[in-house]
Amino acid sequence: MHTKDKLAQALTEAGLHEMAAKGAAGWYHDFMSPLDVPSTQLDDDLVAAMTAGNAAARQVRDRHHNGEFDASVRRATNGPRARKVRRLCEGYSGDGTALHARSGPALGRDRS
Repeated sequence: MHTKDKLAQALTEAGLHEMAAKGAAGWYHDFMSPLDVPSTQLDDDLVAAMTAGNAAARQVRDRHHNGEFDASVRRATNGPRARKVRRLCEGYSGDGTALHARSGPALGRDRS
């Protein structure tokens, strides 16, 4: 079972149906979500549910903190977002400057 589906099932069982629909769509998934930090959003939403009186949200949050709904290593290294990050990083040096913006025979370093 895909981790987004595992999360959606846990949210449904906790009575968090709106969150479950988001989870099933990949909203909280590490590599499918349009959010920069979907795990933080999941945590915030679970805390809000707990504050609203949903005791079962605590168990889902504990499972989240234990990494039960995290994407697999395969997905982390081969998924679409991972490939996009690799493509973006290919054009940068270790110091964060764009390689194409650097000049000179020693990549911008003064050789004198």
